[in-house]
Amino acid sequence: DSGTFGPPVLFVLFTPGADRDAAEALVNEVALTTAEFPGSADSPSSGHVIDPQRPAEIVNSSEVGSVPASLAMVLGLATAISLAVALAASVNRRRREFVLLQSLGFTRRQVTSSVMWQATATIVVGLVVGIPLGIVAGRELWIAFAEQLDVVPNTSVPTVLLVVVTTAGLLIANLAAAVPARMARRLQPATVLRSE
Repeated sequence: DSGTFGPPVLFVLFTPGADRDAAEALVNEVALTTAEFPGSADSPSSGHVIDPQRPAEIVNSSEVGSVPASLAMVLGLATAISLAVALAASVNRRRREFVLLQSLGFTRRQVTSSVMWQATATIVVGLVVGIPLGIVAGRELWIAFAEQLDVVPNTSVPTVLLVVVTTAGLLIANLAAAVPARMARRLQPATVLRSE
């Protein structure tokens, strides 16, 4: 019952595969025989079966298209570049430590591995903090948005997508570490220690 706003409304949930013509006839019959749907002599009451209605804000969200995916890719690229710059600065700042390790027997592979592990540790901290915070913040924002639209605020966590993002983050971090690792491998102990 919509009260003073618009005509009375009857919500019906049909089972999957229901015959739409029979359902509409049933709604019309209920509308004609129910006191809640009195109609008038000129305009007898009638019912209409309509598809589920969604708020315009939700329907229009499909117009965003590939913008979220593009934004995620740009942010991922920016993160990879930032990580590569930070690792390069770290290698430059710690070059004395790297050459001392090489003098004590560190192989080129071990030098590369130490830079890769630094990249991995950095991205793991970001993922461990960012993913749970993102899930909580996303859920709360969606619930607030859904309540403004008077829709059911069902939320779900895309587990497969989170695994893909985590794996991609680790791979990108190690790719970003390739250039700084090469810088660390090319350090010459004699040259660096002489300059120090």
